[in-house]
Amino acid sequence: MKKQLDKQSPQQAWILEFEVRDYECDYQGVVNNSVYLNYLEHARHWTIRQHFSVPRLSRQGIDLVVAEARLRYLRPLRPQDRFAIHTSFALQGRFRLIFEQTIVKPAEAAAGRQENPAEEQVLQANICVAALESGRPCPFSRVTDVCGYRFD
Repeated sequence: MKKQLDKQSPQQAWILEFEVRDYECDYQGVVNNSVYLNYLEHARHWTIRQHFSVPRLSRQGIDLVVAEARLRYLRPLRPQDRFAIHTSFALQGRFRLIFEQTIVKPAEAAAGRQENPAEEQVLQANICVAALESGRPCPFSRVTDVCGYRFD
């Protein structure tokens, strides 16, 4: 795993690197579509921990939950493929935190199949996260009050 850039600005992309494990693939030899959600969740949780204290939120009865997920599959991943997930987020209105996530194969992984290697996009995702306090929607200002984080 590798982070990039200063964690103070939510508009920046955080980058985590992974490798496909054999058991994540289906009988066609490609990563099963549901596994991508696990990859994205891992990267999202890592990014959230860089900005918010999830244990502190939990002690206050506040949970961050996925309210909506939109995924666009562009090309498959296969066993032992190395890939990275770029994750950024921004507040949308008072009640939504939107994560933009992209799974890419690094240039060196794509080089064998392209004349001009560059990062190869595998998946694009928009994930909407909501905050619930005691099971009811609460504005993200409550989250920032508890954690001391401010959106620019």
